[in-house]
Amino acid sequence: MKHWFASLLCTAAVAAQQVPDPRVELAAVIAVEEQERDLAQAERLWRDALAGTLAPAVRAYANHRLGSLLVRLGRNDEAQPFLDAAAKSSWAVIEPAPGQDPARERALRDKARELVARVQSQRAVDATAPAAATTVTGLDAETAEQLLWLGEPAAHEVAAALEAMRTADSYHPETGTVLAAVLWRLGGPVAATFLRDARRDARLRSVAAAAASSLRSAELLAVAVEYLHDDEPQLALSVLQSRQWGPELAERLPQATLVEALRKDGPRQRWLLRWLSPRRVDPGIVATIVPIVEQALASTDPEVGAAAQDFLRTTSAQASPALMALLLDRLPEMLANDQVPAIPTELPQHERNGVVWQGAFDAATAAELLPHLDRCLRRSPPPRLLPGAAQRWLLFAIDAITLPLAVDPTPTLLAWLELGHQPSGPVAAWLTDATAPAVLARLDAWQPQPLQQVLWAFRRVELPAGAFEVLRRTTAGGEALSMPMAIARTGHVEAAEWLTAALATVLRAAETQGWRLGQVVDALVELLRRNDAEPVRRAVRDAIEQPALPDSCRTDLLIALLGRSDAAGLAIAGRWPMVAANSELLVTPLTWLLYEDSTPRHSFTDEQVEAVIAQAAAAEQLPEPEQLRIDAVPDRLLPRLVRHATSFEWQRVAYARLLARGCQGELDAWMRTRLAPDSDADLTLLPEAVVLHYRSEIEALLDGPSPNLAWAAAKVLWTGTTAELPSVDRLLTNRHDFVRAEGLKLAGYGVPASIEHLRTLLRDPKPSIRRDAAQRLGERLDRESVPALLALLREREENVRAAAEQALQRIRFYDEHEAHWERVLRGLDASPQSAVEKLLLQAKPGAPRNQRLLALRSLGALGQPEALPFLIDWTQDTDAELAQAALAAIDAIHRAPRR
Repeated sequence: MKHWFASLLCTAAVAAQQVPDPRVELAAVIAVEEQERDLAQAERLWRDALAGTLAPAVRAYANHRLGSLLVRLGRNDEAQPFLDAAAKSSWAVIEPAPGQDPARERALRDKARELVARVQSQRAVDATAPAAATTVTGLDAETAEQLLWLGEPAAHEVAAALEAMRTADSYHPETGTVLAAVLWRLGGPVAATFLRDARRDARLRSVAAAAASSLRSAELLAVAVEYLHDDEPQLALSVLQSRQWGPELAERLPQATLVEALRKDGPRQRWLLRWLSPRRVDPGIVATIVPIVEQALASTDPEVGAAAQDFLRTTSAQASPALMALLLDRLPEMLANDQVPAIPTELPQHERNGVVWQGAFDAATAAELLPHLDRCLRRSPPPRLLPGAAQRWLLFAIDAITLPLAVDPTPTLLAWLELGHQPSGPVAAWLTDATAPAVLARLDAWQPQPLQQVLWAFRRVELPAGAFEVLRRTTAGGEALSMPMAIARTGHVEAAEWLTAALATVLRAAETQGWRLGQVVDALVELLRRNDAEPVRRAVRDAIEQPALPDSCRTDLLIALLGRSDAAGLAIAGRWPMVAANSELLVTPLTWLLYEDSTPRHSFTDEQVEAVIAQAAAAEQLPEPEQLRIDAVPDRLLPRLVRHATSFEWQRVAYARLLARGCQGELDAWMRTRLAPDSDADLTLLPEAVVLHYRSEIEALLDGPSPNLAWAAAKVLWTGTTAELPSVDRLLTNRHDFVRAEGLKLAGYGVPASIEHLRTLLRDPKPSIRRDAAQRLGERLDRESVPALLALLREREENVRAAAEQALQRIRFYDEHEAHWERVLRGLDASPQSAVEKLLLQAKPGAPRNQRLLALRSLGALGQPEALPFLIDWTQDTDAELAQAALAAIDAIHRAPRR
């Protein structure tokens, strides 16, 4: 029997006082620690209790119990403060040895006997009603909690009540099940001994087994496992299926324990396999299950055999090679009864030659399973007679077993094809040059969708030209229209006509243009690579000219055609240069012609390539440098390209490279045309390096007959960063008004210019130049130009007059301020404001009396109101004459103020 600690709490000061019983106050915590044996929860509850308000005796007891619990857990350092607090308390805590409180033991047993009698008197208990974790199924909460709190005394009385059932004339099994549940729930040595003995009693074993799931301790879990090994299978199943509290007991046992206990006979095997079927089986026990399944399949009990077959159909079983072999051997009979395995979804993914599948077997395991799969497929009903789920599983099994193999299984796969199966994935993955003829010979056995996967695989292998007729017959109905690569791989000249028709069909079906169109175009490119006979070239050229063909497809076809040095294709490239619309370095037919590293390299002459460049430039489709790999363009083609390029960026990049690489001959030839007197070239696009290199030639244009070239020369000569530039004066005296205007603009930017030349331009015939000259002279504050500027005030052009007036104002403003500040700097400022300030300083208190009188009279004469605040203050001066002088000055300012 479990012994409760009895505490004697006493003090000399309160010997006659009634002391609260700590065991009653803390009964709930004690029950968790002693009955439930949940020490972690008990520790939390003891700490929570100590955090609250407790009587001194109860607190001493709680400190002692928590300290003792921590010692049991091996945490002596944490326990010591609580034990010390209990020892230092004025309440002594004494733990007597077991049996020292017989009166209490008797009282607990009496209470337990009363509760058991109450349970027995309830003839209609509900032993199947669900229970909370702290109660017992079939009991009301109050009775259950009291029995659990009593602990070992209750176990004695419950065991005694159940013992009486052995010899009773009649008994209620429901009541017995409830009492047995109390024992399983309480645990302890009394419960373990009684329940172990009850397994051998015909009357008690069934009620004990039905309540087994109420157990909470590892000690009684071991007792329950003994029930599973009992010679009577039904007793074991009763234990597993009991559900008195929480999940059924089987869910709380390791799967390995279940397998070991339930492998001995058919009923237990049936229960185990049924129970495992919907669950994820631990990989570690799969090998142990194999002999159980084999025994169950060989059983004469149809229910046991059916349970084994159901387990074989689970995804867990299919992960085991041995169980997979058993499944394949039994599958034909199962499929005849519409028993279809489930396809695993959580298998690793693999890939072979573009074919992806899921599987768990390596090459050696797959080789062992291949004969089982072959026998299964040969014995199974034809696929057309099977439901869709069965067909899908068989295809899954074919993939999972044939794709990992190390040896080509194509002959076996083709034999299965004759049986009606469609192993397109493995056939496509294993397709080689050697097996292609055998696969071609059986193309008529494929259904449309699997056939597409097989035909797609032909893009990897070499096909003889004779294969074209086979493929054409196969695709006559249009089923493989989306898979033209197989046709192209034959290299047959008549494939061009077939592919052209396929392209027209796809272009008419706008909704399918995407991936199908790309495949037809790829096939045409492949066919041209294999056979560049004129019929094939003509088919490709016709495809390029299709208006509805996307530029990306046209690019692929044109480049393929140019790669065969097709002259007619070159003419098409001039009409369809197809420059990329963004800045990405995309390959187009034009760029492919330009790049030195294009593969295959064409045999066109540079003149032929330049003709395409000229066509692109005329159509304003010449790419910008950032759209090209400019370094891939050879030096010999770059001048030809620049000759037709007009954008600034092209000239900047190209001419800089020509200079750097020493292509002087080509550059000189180009510049001679650009710098000719009758040229209409835009010289402003010239890069600075080119300007510096041809500076003397460009300067010569300043005095040439063309005003546009002269103006452009002025612009480019003054755009660079070098200091070696012509003087602005040369521009100011130029005969072209555009150039003179450019010189004035530069002068406005602060570039030094001759004042004499600026004055001369005040008489220029062009009004805008006279206006700008006036502005420049006003900016330079030139006094000598004042007469000429005054003459401009009589101009009819308003903007000229305004410029002259503004220049004169600037010059006058400067002169006035210059004179004023010169006087200030010399100390001779005679302005009214300056005079007031000086007189105020002379009149302030502390100055000589005569000086103050003169200053006050002078302030009145000056008449500036700014002096009034000071004068008002000085009217209060102690010197009557000074005060009167200040008052007189105020009167004079009021009568004649001056601003």
